[in-house]
Amino acid sequence: MDWIYAIVSIIFYAVFGAIGISVIKGNKTLKNFSNKKNLIVLSIIYVLFIALIFRNEPEVADFVDQIILSLGNYIATYLGAIIAVKIVIKSKTIFCKEFYYSLSGSIGLGTVLMFLFYGIG
Repeated sequence: MDWIYAIVSIIFYAVFGAIGISVIKGNKTLKNFSNKKNLIVLSIIYVLFIALIFRNEPEVADFVDQIILSLGNYIATYLGAIIAVKIVIKSKTIFCKEFYYSLSGSIGLGTVLMFLFYGIG
């Protein structure tokens, strides 16, 4: 059953990545923001944000479990961004500028989704 959740998460993040590519391509400010340096910082903040959100989950015993769970979620985000680039751009290389747009979209919309599902309540 956990594999089904993982696959659904990756699909959601791939859709978010495709949205990120299309939105960021048309916005100069977001294009300038979506670079390797900023995404490394954003990724670290995202992992810590997910760990914070999962702190009230019954199967999460301590902070280490929160980080492990959030890293697993980040891997789904990353894979979704890669899939979006391969589908939307059809590029031979994965790590092109559109990958950064895709990862930005996956993280941004993923944050909104996580906040809606886990943050309210």
